[in-house]
Amino acid sequence: LIGEASGKFTNLTGNYKKITQVEFVDQNPIGKSSRSNPVTYVKAYDAIRQLFSEQPLSKTNNFKPAHFSFNVDGGRCEVCEGEGTVKIEMQFMADLHLTCENCGGKRFKKEILEVKYNDKNGRRKTKHQETWIHTSISGGEPLRSRDPIDPNVVLKLREANKETSDRFIQRRRTCLMDLLENTGARRGELARLRVSDIMAAAKMEDPMLRLDTLKGEDGDERTVPVSKGLLNTLKQHIRIHRNPVVKKFIGLNYDHGYFFISGTTGRALKSGTLGTEIYKLRQAAGVSEAACAHMFRHAFCTNLFVLLIQRHQFNEPEQFKALLNTETFKAEVAQWTGHKNIDTLDTYIHLAFQRLVDYSETISSAQMILTLDYYTKQEEALLANLTKGELSVDQYREELTILHALRKEDMRIAEKRGSSM
Repeated sequence: LIGEASGKFTNLTGNYKKITQVEFVDQNPIGKSSRSNPVTYVKAYDAIRQLFSEQPLSKTNNFKPAHFSFNVDGGRCEVCEGEGTVKIEMQFMADLHLTCENCGGKRFKKEILEVKYNDKNGRRKTKHQETWIHTSISGGEPLRSRDPIDPNVVLKLREANKETSDRFIQRRRTCLMDLLENTGARRGELARLRVSDIMAAAKMEDPMLRLDTLKGEDGDERTVPVSKGLLNTLKQHIRIHRNPVVKKFIGLNYDHGYFFISGTTGRALKSGTLGTEIYKLRQAAGVSEAACAHMFRHAFCTNLFVLLIQRHQFNEPEQFKALLNTETFKAEVAQWTGHKNIDTLDTYIHLAFQRLVDYSETISSAQMILTLDYYTKQEEALLANLTKGELSVDQYREELTILHALRKEDMRIAEKRGSSM
């Protein structure tokens, strides 16, 4: 009976003893697809898609029935691919499903949800699980936000990547971790990164990399300060690894332009694949600590606020939040992180103040410490390649000379940025 407790009834008639089996039917997935349920199996949803495609707004925008399906590209959310949730694979725990940041669990793009019939849209309510399911954790506890990734874990991931046998995948993973560490981008934003964005930034005197901002309105974008050294690494991957694969499998005349691609098909990688890359490195490194792509973003934001708090010599979180409320500074932070609501930054601000308890070095620019850290890692990588015989002494010297020249130029840019903050 609808609206009453499960199993409750007033009367049961008929020869119920002949009932041999009872099946409980709900919206949980059935079959191979996680997007299927009994309604899709009996084709009832086909009529619903057709109905929405016949609405005036659909005809204006040329929306077909397929646009109202979360099984194919077109109208479904591109980040979660119509799931409503994003799966985070855990090594020693059950997989964790989080609400998709891009669509908020609604599964469709914003313009699709604007199509209404009797004031209803095609959204199917998604049931979300937001508790950890594991025998070592008590049941029912609320999901805790992730901590920033540990620098030692990042080092282990990079060491594990050096043992990757496929050179294309090794360089792609290096670029992925470099971008995650130095831009704070979400994995979905990096999946949309285009070669043209990288080339445009490389031509700038003060390089700024354009990124789509997924957690906002459709079409939102931002520019993030990046070093010439990082851009040089990305350009090398494009020239030596990416473009030959595109030429072989797709043809340069039909190049889709995305930076992260499959080495076996040349097609653009989806955000889930980028997340899986970090998971695979974690397995290869034998890391037991938590590590996922979004934790790089947590680390980036926390480190940024450590530097900004120290730069402006704040002692209390509320003082820093007061500065965030000013339009100029808010725009500066939004440029780096893609956040629009400063209330969502509280976690990072408090983590930053906790870290500052034992942090005394004075930094003149947030970009400067990121630049120094990047070049230190690049020099260590060059030395490792020389030791393993992957570089000759002359090649090592040539690469080191280029690296030092780029570092000098990036430090000049960082000092310029620091003086303007």
